[in-house]
Amino acid sequence: MNDEKVDVILRSARVDFQVADGFQHSVWSRIEAESSESRFLRGFLEWVTWPLGMATGVAAMAVIGLFLGAVTVPEPADARLSYVESISPFIHPEAR
Repeated sequence: MNDEKVDVILRSARVDFQVADGFQHSVWSRIEAESSESRFLRGFLEWVTWPLGMATGVAAMAVIGLFLGAVTVPEPADARLSYVESISPFIHPEAR
């Protein structure tokens, strides 16, 4: 949105105001804190995209998948009981 009239008004506006003591320090502290967070995120992303980081991530996911698969395996059914249930006329298929 290019509006020359608005640009001229904004350039000509001069407002004198007082800022609180420590305002500049507060602003730069917040900027520095955000910068350190982005450095952490950037470092983490660089590590993950590095071949060793990717291999570690894939290996960790495989181990977690194997663990969860082993934990959730149902107990084997008794073969004799399964056979009796399959031929019994008194057990309905919905009841199994």
